[in-house]
Amino acid sequence: MKLKPYFTLSLLLFLSFLTITCCAQNSSKIAGSYKFGGSLLVINADNTCMMFAENAFVKGTVEINGNMVTIKPYVPKVPFVLYGRKSESRVGGNTIMFQSFNEAKTLINFDENNNSLNKMKRAFNVNANCIPYPNVLDNPNENSKFYFAIQGKKEVYEFENNQGYRDFIVLYLPQKDENLRVNLTLNVSKDKLIYEGEILEKEQNSMSQSEVDDVLGMYNRAYSESENYYCNPAYNFFEMKGIDVNSGQYKKEEYAGAYYFIDKYNEAGDDKDYHNTSKIYEYQKVNPKVLINQPYTVENSSVFIFNCGKE
Repeated sequence: MKLKPYFTLSLLLFLSFLTITCCAQNSSKIAGSYKFGGSLLVINADNTCMMFAENAFVKGTVEINGNMVTIKPYVPKVPFVLYGRKSESRVGGNTIMFQSFNEAKTLINFDENNNSLNKMKRAFNVNANCIPYPNVLDNPNENSKFYFAIQGKKEVYEFENNQGYRDFIVLYLPQKDENLRVNLTLNVSKDKLIYEGEILEKEQNSMSQSEVDDVLGMYNRAYSESENYYCNPAYNFFEMKGIDVNSGQYKKEEYAGAYYFIDKYNEAGDDKDYHNTSKIYEYQKVNPKVLINQPYTVENSSVFIFNCGKE
């Protein structure tokens, strides 16, 4: 099986990602880069921060209360983000692209006429490996609703398709332990950060602002929570720099209710070409209803089976 390259972001997808909650006091006096237990901690003047390590990337903000600086992991309120668009060609069923679903024990129900939920199945088989990109399901069912859950959790996320969408992208957002946090001490008079009795020294020229912005952009495109999602017909969201559909290079068009952007200055390319930038689809976010303690059984099967070609 030939795997689709995931470019530089493929490295990040093996890492642990965290986002952090907002804070009360301004961090401008402690802004800078610090060596932190083998990692690099970047604190910005606007209370945002990131941490880089060999096996981790942390993004978020800093909470400052007096001489205490606390980094708190943020767990997204909804671990699944569903985007949809009308299709110019599809007249029955739908297409669903699954992104990052192999990172957890994710469950789904996309049965025909599934107005009530009583069963779900795993999105990926246990110990799935050799996973290609993209993972696309050609679904023949007429779905009024989609249900997603994480096995062992009490919440089920119900997405209703009232818009007549037939082309979907669903993202799983990494969930981290919300009790995990890092506590630092602030020497107020000298604006020094202290961790376990040791002063964290600022690093000079460790990361430029443009490098910080690039990493944040890559993360936000891979784990999007925005109202719109943009990619080409081959599901390339151009993780390195993204595509600016409002740059003036693209013209927004509509056909059969489907919206997409066409490059005004270059000829149309092959829709199957992963690198083609001549056409960019626009997907709209679908907001879920959260079902608590919804009973269901888990089927002994999965939507995708990836096992390096072995049964």
